[in-house]
Amino acid sequence: QYYTFFFFNDTATTEIYTEQIVGSVRCVQETALYEYDDFDDYFEMTTQYGYNLLFATAFPLACFFSFIFNYIELWSDTYKIRNVYRRPIPRKSKGIGSWIIVLKWINFTSIFTNLFLFSFCSNQIFGFFPWLIGQEALRQHNSQSNESYFQHRNKYILMIMLVLEHILLLIYYVIEKFVRDKPYWLDLYLRRRQFKITRDKSIANID
Repeated sequence: QYYTFFFFNDTATTEIYTEQIVGSVRCVQETALYEYDDFDDYFEMTTQYGYNLLFATAFPLACFFSFIFNYIELWSDTYKIRNVYRRPIPRKSKGIGSWIIVLKWINFTSIFTNLFLFSFCSNQIFGFFPWLIGQEALRQHNSQSNESYFQHRNKYILMIMLVLEHILLLIYYVIEKFVRDKPYWLDLYLRRRQFKITRDKSIANID
């Protein structure tokens, strides 16, 4: 697979031609490999992000394990792109496309799923609001039937969940509205570059 032309007296020239031939052979070899599609990688990361965020209260350590697995995934994907698939062709892109909409919907939906798990599917709410099972609640439990007691307690749990929901939705709205997707210096640099491109095109059209 590797050929060197030895009839060149110049060693540097020989090395240049050798590199060109090796590069050409590598390109021919890559044509036989599978074409790389980033959909599976985006889908895998989005699914993992969804599990971590939608059910964060069910298993808070999921993010820690995801960090470890993503580090391993980094090396496996590197091997995959270098040896199994063709090298992807670099193209300009303004973002990650429709995946950003999916991620935003996951962020929004996670408020409701985590609040439901926090309020009705675990005892976490009693750790933050112990008065729900305090002395007053125990006295009501002793003086009332079990059904009446749980209805009375669930009423307060539902009220707490609705208050927390509105607070989290307000925080989510503030972050979406006022926190920049990119830093100010980068936004200023991109706008300045766009202005120079537009100015150069205008000057070229005038000439």
